[in-house]
Amino acid sequence: MSDRTELTILLFASVAELYGHDELRLPLQDGERVESLLQRIAEAIPEAASVVACSRLARNERFAEPGEVIEATDTVAVIPPVAGG
Repeated sequence: MSDRTELTILLFASVAELYGHDELRLPLQDGERVESLLQRIAEAIPEAASVVACSRLARNERFAEPGEVIEATDTVAVIPPVAGG
């Protein structure tokens, strides 16, 4: 992916509220793993960094493990912790 494919990341709940948008676009790195993508998302949205740090990443509508590699065709979403009753 040397052509620097951009990945659209869906944002939900407090992350979207803090960022002011429900999507973020970042260039996808070669061999990008879930854990490094979450770190780059936190850096790209400093106002939501503390929430992103305790969020999970969903890949193709399921929670992803930290070491999974992200593909350009994946649907990716940041799922922040949810509290409720």
